[in-house]
Amino acid sequence: MDRKRLVRQIKSKGIPVDSKTLKILRELGSGGNGVAFLCEVEGADPVVAKVYIPPDSRDLDDRAFKRFKNEISLISKMQHPNVIRALASGTIQIGAYSLPFYTMPLAAGTLRQEVAGSSGPHHLERKLRIFVRALLGVAALHSHGIVHRDLKPENILISKDGVPWVADLGIARISAQLATTGLKTLASERLRNQDYYAPEQRFGNATDVDHRADIYALGCILYELLSGRPPVRTNSPKLRSFSEAFALLDSVIDRMTAFDPQHRYFCLEDVLEELSIQIGGVLAAHEGGGPPITTDLPTLVKLIKSSNEAFRQQGIEVARRIGNQAVPSLHDLLGSARRDVRNSAAIALGHIASPDSLPYLVGALYGNTDKASRFRPSADTAAQALAKLPAVERLNAIAYIAQPIRPVQVLQILEGIPPAEAYEAVKGLAERGHILLDWGESLLELLVRLDEPRAWPEIRQSLETRESAYGFKVRRYIKYLSLEHQIETLNIWLMWENIDSYDLENIVNIVLESNFDSLTRLGFLRTLKARIQVYRGQFRDRDLLRQRVMAAMD
Repeated sequence: MDRKRLVRQIKSKGIPVDSKTLKILRELGSGGNGVAFLCEVEGADPVVAKVYIPPDSRDLDDRAFKRFKNEISLISKMQHPNVIRALASGTIQIGAYSLPFYTMPLAAGTLRQEVAGSSGPHHLERKLRIFVRALLGVAALHSHGIVHRDLKPENILISKDGVPWVADLGIARISAQLATTGLKTLASERLRNQDYYAPEQRFGNATDVDHRADIYALGCILYELLSGRPPVRTNSPKLRSFSEAFALLDSVIDRMTAFDPQHRYFCLEDVLEELSIQIGGVLAAHEGGGPPITTDLPTLVKLIKSSNEAFRQQGIEVARRIGNQAVPSLHDLLGSARRDVRNSAAIALGHIASPDSLPYLVGALYGNTDKASRFRPSADTAAQALAKLPAVERLNAIAYIAQPIRPVQVLQILEGIPPAEAYEAVKGLAERGHILLDWGESLLELLVRLDEPRAWPEIRQSLETRESAYGFKVRRYIKYLSLEHQIETLNIWLMWENIDSYDLENIVNIVLESNFDSLTRLGFLRTLKARIQVYRGQFRDRDLLRQRVMAAMD
C-alpha cells in the first residue's frame, strides 16, 4: 500500500460527513495507524479528521484496523469534558480501500507546549490545573474499565479555552461493555512509546498491564511538566532540587512511578486527592508567589475533608494562617457526615476563636441519642473549641444550649470561668433538662467540680435524706471534696441503715486510698470491721474484705 498516494487522494477528494464534504486544509501529523487532517467546515469552526491509514509495510493490518474501529467506538460513547469526543464518523472510499475515520474538535495545542512553557507562578498554576483535569479524564476511562496505555504530553490535547482532552485511544485496552468489537491483547505485544512506559510494559507481559501503568505514565508527565526534563528514570533528581516549593510533590511522584505496581496508588482518585491537597502549598511557596485567598480556601476544604489525619492537621494550620476568612467554610464543614471532618473543623474554629462561630459550635455539641451510654457527640472537639473563646462568650454558649450535652463537655466549656458564674450556668442548664447523665453520674458531681464549697450543702442534704444519694454516685464525687467534707461524707454514709455489701466495699477502698491521718483512718477501719461482721445480706467476698481491713489496722 502506498500511504503517500492515499493521503494525496484524500486531500483532493475531501472527507464526506453526512451530506457535506469536509475540505482538507492541511495534514497535521501521522501515527502508527492514522493520519490527522485539519478540515474546514462551512459556517463552523475547523475540525480535525483522523483517518485510518497504516504505514506502507503493514498494508491494511487486520489487528490495527480493529484497534482503530474500537477507538472510534470508544470516543463516540465516552461523555466526559476531559476526554476527546467524536463529532462524526464514517468511511471514505479510496479505490479498493474503505478507510474508517472520525472527526473531533480542533485543539489549540498539547501538553507538550505547556512542558516547554514558562515556570512562573501564574504559568505553574495553569500547568497544574490542566494536569489535574487531565487526570479526571483518565480516571473516567478507568471507571469504564479502559486502560489508555499510551499516555504522553502529545496525547493530552489543550483546547483554546485551556481545557485538556485525553486523546489517541488507539492502543487502549477497551472493555467489552464499551467497545463494539472485542480485541484481545497479545502477551507479546509491545507498544510504541517507551519514554512513558511502566516497567511492566517495558519488561513484562502485555496482558498484565492494568490501570496502574497509566498512573506511572502520568507520574512521568507530572515530573516533566514541573522540571522541564524527560520522564522519571532511576536516580533522577528529586523535584526539590529544581525548587524547594516542589518538595511536597516528591512523595506523590515517587509513589506514582514506583517500579512495582503494587506500590503505586491503587486508583487515580487517590492521586487526585493527594495532589489537590499539596498543590495549594506548592503554589503558595513557589518563587514567593503566594496564591490568592481563593486558592487557599479550596485547599483548606480539601485538606480538612481528607481521610488522612496528617492532611487534616495541615488544613487546621491553613485555617490558623488565614484566620477569619476561613470561618464560613469551616462552619459548612461542621455539618459534614464524617466525624473526623467535623472534629478537624471544630479544632480549626477553636484556633481562630471567632464569636461568629458560637452558634455553630454549640450545635456541634449535640449528640444523636438520649441515652448517655450511646451518646456520640457530633463533634467531641466542639467543646474544646468553645473553651478558647472569651469567658463571656462561653457563658453565652451555655445559655444557648437547647439539647442535652454530656458533663465532660460542660466542664470543657467552663474551664477557667469563675466558680460562682460557672455554678449558676450549670444550675440553669440543669433546670432546662439539658445535662445528659449516665447511670453512675450525678448533677452533684458536676457541681462539686465547679464550686465545692457552694455544692457542699446540697451534697450533705442529699446524704442525710438519701435523696438521689446512692453509694455508687457518692463513690464518684467524694474524691472532689475537701478532706474535711470527705470525712463527714463517710460518717454519714456509714450511718445508713440499709447499707449494702457494695457500699461497704466502696468505703473500704476510699478509706485505704485516702490521705486521712492515722487516727481518722483507724476509726473508720474499726467501724467498717463491725459493719462487715454484722452484715446479714449476701456477701460473697466478706472474708476477703475483712482480711483487708484487719491488715490495714495492724
